[in-house]
Amino acid sequence: MNLTDLWHKRTKQHQKKMMKYLKYVLNDHFVIICIFLIGAVGYAYAEYLKVIPEENVIFAKWLAVFLLTASVFVGKLATLTVPADAIFLLQKENELDDYLAKAKSHSLLLPGFFLGVASAIVMPLLVAIGVASFKEWFFFFGYLLLLKVMMLDIQHVLLKTKDHRKKKAWRGALMAAVFLTNLLGVFLHPLIGIAAAVLLLLFEQAKAKKKRQQTFYQWNYLITEETSRMKHLLQFFNLFTDIPSVKSSVKRRKYLDGFVKWIKIENKQTFLYLYARAFIRGTEYSGLFIRLSLIGVIMLFLTSGILQVVIAILFLYLTGFQLIPLYYHYDHQLLTALYPITHKNKEQAIQHILFLLLMVQLLVFSVSSLIVSGLAEGSLLFVISLLFAVFFCYFYVPKRVKAK
Repeated sequence: MNLTDLWHKRTKQHQKKMMKYLKYVLNDHFVIICIFLIGAVGYAYAEYLKVIPEENVIFAKWLAVFLLTASVFVGKLATLTVPADAIFLLQKENELDDYLAKAKSHSLLLPGFFLGVASAIVMPLLVAIGVASFKEWFFFFGYLLLLKVMMLDIQHVLLKTKDHRKKKAWRGALMAAVFLTNLLGVFLHPLIGIAAAVLLLLFEQAKAKKKRQQTFYQWNYLITEETSRMKHLLQFFNLFTDIPSVKSSVKRRKYLDGFVKWIKIENKQTFLYLYARAFIRGTEYSGLFIRLSLIGVIMLFLTSGILQVVIAILFLYLTGFQLIPLYYHYDHQLLTALYPITHKNKEQAIQHILFLLLMVQLLVFSVSSLIVSGLAEGSLLFVISLLFAVFFCYFYVPKRVKAK
């Protein structure tokens, strides 16, 4: 089997694996939340564009430059290599260039679509401040796509670069080139951005071609980069379903011991203590809680009125729903089956811990609403969200865990 056939085989296997996990991500609950969230953000964005003051025009331009620059760095070179390749494919290294050429084409598909969406989202902002017209979207998308091609090509070059300082130099040059091109495209004209992107791509490819002809692939680096890429992807899927190959890290976090001292030392509180410890020490739970809380706060600062209530409820639901697997965290521990504890105690424990966590998040959201919108709207958000948290923890969660 040549490497071209191997690439096609691995691509099919990878797509089959991703589709298997995507059906858990795109469940009814998550899709509904995304629809409401996109609607709320879109409405807030449209309202903001109507009232951009003149003194904020420069800030809006810099914001557009930052967003367009960040969008280029979404997505990495997907080589689909595995650790065993460092041994079994070493003798076919002369065919690896063709293999990676297909990998670069494949790696451009999804990021290319994302660049189209990102540039389309930024366009209304550029139109509102008089920088561009909607028909110039093709120019912005065009030079962003060229920059993405250059980025993937540089990542290919890094696979043959042994010196860490040279790797940093390549990455630094890439970031500077992407930022400068977006600066020219936004502040001057997108056609200038296209011209800059074309020149940079031609210059980079000339340098890269020479580099690839002179050196050999650094297999350890190649395998490490792909392993890291897949790890981050599977960690995202692990938020929605159990991925056997993903192992979350555990941290002692002694400084948080005070948060579990209030739990009484008695049989019926056993699982409450265990769940509290699992949340504090397990990065998959605490990290998820912190990320969703921060995103929710940012969304609240960008909206006002009833939209804040909607966003608060959506994030409370998303947080609570994603933390329900905490109920099954100790099921693989056989010793827990020996505890003189009923299933009712375990169910009450997960309800209690989820309610406490949602209350912490609710207080953060209420304070954010209070700062942005005032006492009346902050109080309304608190009352409605509190009713939702009670319903979710004491009515929805028991049915959910029994259903499984």
